[in-house]
Amino acid sequence: MKLIAFYLPQFHTFPENDEWWGKGFTEWTNTRKGKPVFHGHYQPHTPLNENYYDLVLDKSVLPKQIKMAKDYGVDGFCYYHYWFANGKKLMEKPIERMLADKTLDMPFCLCWANENWSRRWDGSEESILMAQDYGDKQGWIDHFNYLLKFFEDDRYMRDEQGRPILLVYKPQLIDTLDDLLACWRELAKNAGLPGICIACQYPQYGEQIEKKFDYHIEFEPSATTGIPGESFAKAWKISPKYALEVGMTKLLQATKVRSYKKYSYKDAVEASIRRPLHNSREWLGVFTGWDNTARRGKNGIIYHNSTPELFEEYVEKQLIKSLRAGQEGVLFINAWNEWAEGAHLEPDEKYGMRYLEALRRAKNKVLKER
Repeated sequence: MKLIAFYLPQFHTFPENDEWWGKGFTEWTNTRKGKPVFHGHYQPHTPLNENYYDLVLDKSVLPKQIKMAKDYGVDGFCYYHYWFANGKKLMEKPIERMLADKTLDMPFCLCWANENWSRRWDGSEESILMAQDYGDKQGWIDHFNYLLKFFEDDRYMRDEQGRPILLVYKPQLIDTLDDLLACWRELAKNAGLPGICIACQYPQYGEQIEKKFDYHIEFEPSATTGIPGESFAKAWKISPKYALEVGMTKLLQATKVRSYKKYSYKDAVEASIRRPLHNSREWLGVFTGWDNTARRGKNGIIYHNSTPELFEEYVEKQLIKSLRAGQEGVLFINAWNEWAEGAHLEPDEKYGMRYLEALRRAKNKVLKER
């Protein structure tokens, strides 16, 4: 059984963000902007004891995070990895420190966040700050060679065949996907690895893309939000209440009654639990909550009324679902520290340690009954 939490490394300054957003910008800048957009809306999300940490300047943060995560049942971190045209990297310092410091005793893997870097936080979707260019074979080789030092680390997570696990966030954006994957798989074997386990993270691309990957990650809440988009009849069969809620949200937006999307966390969780596995190579997911209005204001997406109690039930049922499907209880959690998107296991002023405690109870219960 493995519980893996997605980890955002944007809690430190770097020159590009200083230029684009103003000197001193970090993810905390976004988080502090959170304001309620309706009565009873939980914003802002404030870390417990106002612990606005810096991942680069404060060397004590990572060890403390690792201890806390392990104490409460998290088995590994999946760090977002940012690689752009011509080998340009962003936010690489935390993962490179993780690699360099062998005392940081925590399994980990990487997820290539292969999107353009844009100004979508303030609504200007078309303004590209750092463009993706998926390059040619030499670019793929350079990228693989950078990743190889992580793959060879003893702490790097592997699948049942011993292959290092790499997630790709949005594979449908890569026009040379077949050639890139073939190149990386060949390079992995040439490097003496038993191969490379490449998983697509962002959901519902269609069979033609998904079959190219070793695993499909149920990235929540996107996987569940996408259900009605596939087929309303299919969504109704899974969860009539949630299907109607999504339909009503779209209607309210279309008629300009409101600009934000608002869903019930409880109904989304029910739909996620009831949703059948997409295929036999699916790793399931859960989310603590979701609310990106701190980033996107009144154009955000909100899963309202999430609680530690609902999250505990969610984790328990998804673990059981995974085990029954023969997936060994692998569960990807969104997220460890997506503070500006309202998805964090890390303690906050409202709930304290209760989400972490809920995670530990759910995991221990399933382990005990297994």
